[in-house]
Amino acid sequence: MYLHTRNWILLPLFAATASVGTAITLETDPMGILELEVPAQSDALISLPLHRTAVYSGQIATVEGNRIDLVTTGASPDWSEDEWVYVADTQLVTYYALFMSGDLEGCYYTISGNDADSLELDLEEGSLDGFNLNDQVLQIIPYWTLGTFFGEQDAVTASASITGLGERSEVHFFSNVEGVNPASSEIFYYYEGSDFGGDGWRLKGDSLTTLHDDQPIAPDRAFVFRNVTDATVELLLPGYVQMTQSAFVIEGSESSNDLRVSSASMLPTSLADSKLIETGGFQATDSISGLSGDQVLVVDNFAEGFNKAAVAIYYYYNGSAFGGPGWRLKGGSLLTIMDAVEVFQPGQGVILRKAASSETDTHLWHFLPGYLSPDID
Repeated sequence: MYLHTRNWILLPLFAATASVGTAITLETDPMGILELEVPAQSDALISLPLHRTAVYSGQIATVEGNRIDLVTTGASPDWSEDEWVYVADTQLVTYYALFMSGDLEGCYYTISGNDADSLELDLEEGSLDGFNLNDQVLQIIPYWTLGTFFGEQDAVTASASITGLGERSEVHFFSNVEGVNPASSEIFYYYEGSDFGGDGWRLKGDSLTTLHDDQPIAPDRAFVFRNVTDATVELLLPGYVQMTQSAFVIEGSESSNDLRVSSASMLPTSLADSKLIETGGFQATDSISGLSGDQVLVVDNFAEGFNKAAVAIYYYYNGSAFGGPGWRLKGGSLLTIMDAVEVFQPGQGVILRKAASSETDTHLWHFLPGYLSPDID
């Protein structure tokens, strides 16, 4: 266990609830909470595996491009135009659509538009065409934000300096830029004071008057919580369990690249059970010592310090020597297969280090958590 998780709790909710305007009825997802300690003067690479309350559950009728038409048998959702779209100062919530079944089960996309009974998703240059999505189920869920997630956290230490100096908490996000060990792309801190618009989350390098309380936190991207104080703090990670497979889109690159990822599972998951190899997003190596191929880097969140190096690096050997194919620990015994090591812990981020490759296809890394039956739709 590289993340000091004092305990986690799942509270099943058995009452079935129907969302407004939906033609189907679904049980609410189980509720849970994680308690995570972050040492003094230290970083922790964390994730938010538990989501906020879903505001809609419905069935897909058809898809075209980035548009989804919902089943309206019975009662139409009857939404207002762009009801689910973030607008500064007037609609302060950013929502995403989570696919609960079908080819994209476990994937989510930000909602970029809607009318009375359809959604438009931000797919960048992508399309939903060609995926098995008709008659499948989706949920609409608000993103956790800096304000909603950290707003009630005793672990957050505000800075008395408008520029973010002194004792404080910081939240570091990382973009998908190419390269290994990249610096954080955004650093947020909470200012508590009356200057420049008063209390709120600020972004280093941005205008001091601009608040970032509405900044969304991606559910599948790990980020760093930095505790710049002399005391251990405890983060509480509450929310609802994602009752789908865990899914993450992995792209190959011609340059080496670090991806800070997380699992949606609320149970520890081994390297073998993660299905990284089977789903094609992870390059194995024919070098028994791991001189090529992709790697999984694990950071010890309970150790003290900033910008910590990995305490364990794993790779997948696909050759026949030294006991044959299997996961290995870099620097460990070549005969010891590490398939059963539970690298993916709830609330913990890991780093996938993608090796440079001419194979730049996109793959969906996915696996089913142990508490979900394989025959769940």
